[in-house]
Order: sequence, then C-alpha cells, then structure tokens
Amino acid sequence: MVPRALMLGLLCVSLTSPAFAEETTPSPSLKLPTVVFAGAVAADLTTTVVFLTHGDREGNPFLGWTNNHPVATPIAAGAMTAVGTWAWNRYVGRKHPKLARIGLYIGAFIEVGFALKNTRHDPPPRQVPSLMPGYR
Repeated sequence: MVPRALMLGLLCVSLTSPAFAEETTPSPSLKLPTVVFAGAVAADLTTTVVFLTHGDREGNPFLGWTNNHPVATPIAAGAMTAVGTWAWNRYVGRKHPKLARIGLYIGAFIEVGFALKNTRHDPPPRQVPSLMPGYR
C-alpha cells in the first residue's frame, strides 16, 4: 500500500501543473491538450511510485539521484514536467499553437507508454534467505 504522505505529495505535484495554474493558463486551444498531458503525467508518476515502493529503480538519468528517496522522485519529476510544460505553452504555444497542441498530444502518448511500461515491468526478484548458511 502506498503511504498517505506519498499520495498527498503526488496530488500536490499534479495540481501544480500548468493546467491548473490561473496565471499561466494557456490559450483556449491549448487547454485540453495540456489537461490530457497532465493526466498522462499523473498516470506515469503514479505507476512509478508504485514500483519504487516495491524496490524498482527510476530509469530516467535526470532522476537517478532520487533512487533511494521514493518521495523525492515524483516531486522532482512533477516539478520538471510542470516547468517544461509551462515553457512549452508559453514559448511555443504563443507563436505556433498548432505545433504546441500536436506536441502535447505526442507527449501525452509517450507518458501513457511509460505508464504502461511501468505496469508491465516485473519487480526485481526477492532474495530468498538460505536455510543452510554457507551452502550454495
């Protein structure tokens, strides 16, 4: 079972995404793709948290430093994604809204792929203690 503090942290990260921030609200044409992308990121972070609590390791090289800190992984990943989404909507979305929409949907597709990969990934095998120490 996932600890309550971890789920609360994940909820906070999800709610701080640019899809929910009023001052960085994207243009009307980017609202739906941004919400779809935020939902896909939340699914990926949720499956990542579940597998980190079962002893799996984060495969993202930018988040490798969080392998021994399962609470820090979704917070850092969510913060990186929120800043990246904000920058994408602001700098690409203003000048090229069609490209920004397509990019957000492609990003959502990739994030759903990561979430599916996380659900199909077998956790590492557990070491069975030997009944006869010293004998292999």
